[in-house]
Amino acid sequence: MHGVCFMLPIRPDRLSPNLQPTDLSPEQGMSTNPNKATVEKVITQEHPGRVQYHGAYWPAKPYQIDSEAAILPGEAVSVVAIQGITLFVVPVSSSQ
Repeated sequence: MHGVCFMLPIRPDRLSPNLQPTDLSPEQGMSTNPNKATVEKVITQEHPGRVQYHGAYWPAKPYQIDSEAAILPGEAVSVVAIQGITLFVVPVSSSQ
């Protein structure tokens, strides 16, 4: 008896290619940022890292090209753009 295995590709075309930072203040009834992700693998200009975003892991690069600082695992970041399957992120403290 042979089993059947289905592999479904991730469809980046279902994501907004022009994702912009969202300003959601508590007085608007929302206290969390829907663009928030958590760094899982260190992100630098030289080496893309990885973030967890909406329950899935994504490759990530820093949005600010001139930034020399690494974004470390466990840090909260905001997703500000998507190119293909790569998310461009800024630390939460930089995006506010």
